[in-house]
Amino acid sequence: MSKEGYDAELTDLVRSKTEIQCIIEDLAAAGERGQERKGALERDLASVMARIQQIEVELMELDPELNERAREEKEEKRRYAIYYT
Repeated sequence: MSKEGYDAELTDLVRSKTEIQCIIEDLAAAGERGQERKGALERDLASVMARIQQIEVELMELDPELNERAREEKEEKRRYAIYYT
């Protein structure tokens, strides 16, 4: 997956995390009626947070590769500029 793809998924997951947290808070305020739903949402939240951590690790692993590609591209542009000027 590309960095942009990871960034987009991470943004969506953070949005989902925030929404789930808000729903959990609302259910907690509603009392016992929401306990079952609250438990399910807390499991969903744990899953979303685990995926966020996984994506963050994968993004950190991409950084060295992306930096190397950027360096190579810069070097090629420099060579091109020297050759054609």
